[in-house]
This record gives sequence, C-alpha cells and structure tokens, in this order.
Amino acid sequence: MAFLPSDTFDCFLSYAFPDEGGWVKSLHGSLEKRLRVLLGIKEETSASRGIVFYAPRNVAPGDHLLDTIQVRLDQSSTLVAVLDPSYQGSDWCALELNRFLERRAGRGAARQAGPGFFKVVKIPWDQDKHLDFQSHYLHIDFYRRNNGIISEFGPESKAFKDAVNILANTVRDVLYERLRGFPQVFVASGSHEASRHRSILITEIKNRKLAVANHPYGEVATLSDELVKESIRQSKASVHVIDASSGHLERRYIDLAAPSQTSKVFVLLEDKVAEHPSKQLMEDIENRRWKHGGPWLVYQGADFGALLPDILEHVASAVEVRTTSLYLHFDHADPYSVRAAECIRSFVAAWAPGAIDIQQTPKPSSRTALSDHQRSLRECSALIVCGSDSNLQWQERALADLAAAKARRSGAPRLLASALVAAGPTAGTQLQSSILFERDSPFPEERLRQLLEPLIAPPPEEIHA
Repeated sequence: MAFLPSDTFDCFLSYAFPDEGGWVKSLHGSLEKRLRVLLGIKEETSASRGIVFYAPRNVAPGDHLLDTIQVRLDQSSTLVAVLDPSYQGSDWCALELNRFLERRAGRGAARQAGPGFFKVVKIPWDQDKHLDFQSHYLHIDFYRRNNGIISEFGPESKAFKDAVNILANTVRDVLYERLRGFPQVFVASGSHEASRHRSILITEIKNRKLAVANHPYGEVATLSDELVKESIRQSKASVHVIDASSGHLERRYIDLAAPSQTSKVFVLLEDKVAEHPSKQLMEDIENRRWKHGGPWLVYQGADFGALLPDILEHVASAVEVRTTSLYLHFDHADPYSVRAAECIRSFVAAWAPGAIDIQQTPKPSSRTALSDHQRSLRECSALIVCGSDSNLQWQERALADLAAAKARRSGAPRLLASALVAAGPTAGTQLQSSILFERDSPFPEERLRQLLEPLIAPPPEEIHA
C-alpha cells in the first residue's frame, strides 16, 4: 500500500534497458527499503508489488506492456529517472516522463507539491548536457570524477548509500507535503495491545481513501508532546485507541487531544479485570470534555471488531467525505474487458483522486458474487459496462441487468458508457455513449473524461461565481 491514499506506488523507477550489472535493481532495493523506514510502511511479503515500481518485478509475463506502464505511471506519486547516455536517446523513457508530467499537471494543485520528478545521474551525458535536461528539477549525482575518469557509485559503497538517503528523504518530503491535500485522520495508541488494533484501524481508514497523519519523525509513541499536538491540529479527526488497563500511559493522549477542536474519538478497550481503570479513564475523559468542549465520542468494549464499523462511519462523517460511486461491470474471462476496466480505473484514480469510489464486478468464483453484483447495481451512481466484440452476448446480458435494476428502483444507476474493445474501427456498438477503441491502441481518455465530468461537477445551486 502506498503512502498517499490516491496512489498505488510511492515511486516509479524509469531507466533505459538493459540494466548492466543490476545497478538499477540495487537502486530499487535500497530506495524501497529506505522509503519504508522513512514513511513507516512495514515490510510486505515477497509476493507484494512493493511501493517503488520496478518493471522487472511489477510487469507480469503476458501483460500489455504499454498499458501496464501507463497505468502504473498514473498510480505513482513520484518519478525517479536514472540518467545515463542510453536514457538520452530512449523514446520509451521520453514517453514515461511526458506521461507523468502531463498527469501531475492535470491533478489539483491542492494535492501536489510540484510534479515530484527526480533525476538520478548514474553517468553524466557528453559535455554535461544532462544538466540542461529538465534543469528546474532536482538531480542527485551517483557518480564521481577522478582525474577525468567517470565512474558510478557501486551499490555497496558508502557514497551510493548516502545518495540513496538524500533521494529517499526528498521523496518523503514531497509525499508529506502532498498529504496535506487529503482529509487527514490522526490515529494514536500507547500499549502493545492497543497498537495492534491501531494498525487495523489505519488500514481500514486508508481503504476509504483517507490519509492517516503519520509523522515523518517517528511513531506516535516516540514523538514529543508538541509534535503530537501539531499532528492532531492539522487533522480533521483524531482517534485514540486506549487500553483501559494501561493507566497513566494512555492518559497522555487524552491530555494532548483535549484542547483541540477536531472531532475526537476515544476507543476504550477493556476486559473483565480492567473495570476499575476503565471507570477512571471515563471520568478523565468526561472532565476534559466539559472543560474544553468540542466534538467528543467514546466507544467502550472488549470486541474491537464489533466497534470498528461505527468508528469508521463517524470518522468519514467528521472529515465530510463525499464520493460518487462508479461500478465497472466486466467479464473476468475476457482479457479485453479486463484491460478496458483497468485503463478506466487507472484514469479515474489519477484524474479525480478520492472523488469517485470505484467498485468492480466480483469474480464468479466468489460465493457472494451474484448478491454483491446486484447490490453494486442498486447502490452505485453510474455504471460502465466493459465488453469486447469477442463477447457481445455477455455485454447484452449486462445491459439487461441494468434495465432490470432501473425497473426495480427509481434513481438506479445510469449507464455512463459502454466501453467496447474491438478488433478494428468498423466493429462496435450502437450505444450513443459508447467508448470504442482498438485492441492494441491507447485508451481514448479524452472521451472518458468528457463522460466522467458530470459525475463530479457540483450541482448548479453550489456553483459560485
């Protein structure tokens, strides 16, 4: 999971093939490891896609390469280009850079702190022309000159590790600055047991496209009182998971949160032996509520899982998250339908991060596939049916499902588009709102943008001159 809720990767690594001696592979491993430490992101399993996009790991055999690269670029917060003489003449690297910069320019200014493009100079270009390439963006040297001889830093050298640290810290600073553009929730805990539940809560909050106000200087328990107060102040809501048996340790968060006017949620975890401490903590919370005022809410119980849905609902309400739900309906057995859905999902995530909640057709193997599909049809605001000319019968059935949903409920989803992947320009559908593209051609994003704009445009009465 990436640090920013709108993205899949914190960083996209761009370089010209081949990777002689595995230098770029070493850079990838070192950068990802350092970023995890700086961002407080735990190590994941070997099967994980990671937080830094690296083509040999993240492009699977059989994937449509151009589509995959474009999708992952759109899902990446920053771009790191490895400059050497081969990069200079690479059309592929130029495509990646232009795509990234155009995408960043298209995102709202409130959610970006500069484009987030960084240059890693492995080997300088002739006559140092790399200094003129995108000169207004930061470059970090990974090479040395010695009596006119140029050599890149070896991955095991101290100079390489120092340069990686500079790069990782700079990427971190950009990510933290961008985080300010998202509705933030501060989540605190003290004891080991409470920290376990805090981790679950953070994951669920991020799954709802909210930002958790992690602090760049360390875990919450290690921060000074002033840094904790500042993190709470900058958030729209704060959640404090309290182990009722820990006593004094947990009172620190009650005292630090009390003066803030942000919406506060205290979760008291208790068991049979914690009755007395829990009573004392409740009295402490009540006393501070009367003294400082502001919105307070207390959940008390031993079953954290049972409390979680209400906590999340309150947090979402506190940060006033308003999203439009879009349902992507496609045939999992048809690779062209899957490709169309992936292109649409990537475009929406990059173009309107956090504004549109995307649901997709459940896999047929799921025991609840039919009920989940019917529920999505009932609850979504709009629908895109993704099909191909190799499976037009499935598309006809999908449109019949939509008609049935509309017949059962007024205000049911409207058909936003029928995305049809065709073998050639003459094949297609008669639907007026169709998006038609050939199998090996780029996705028609401008057409999709025109169709999506009404979904996130404010109602006429909310438009101000």
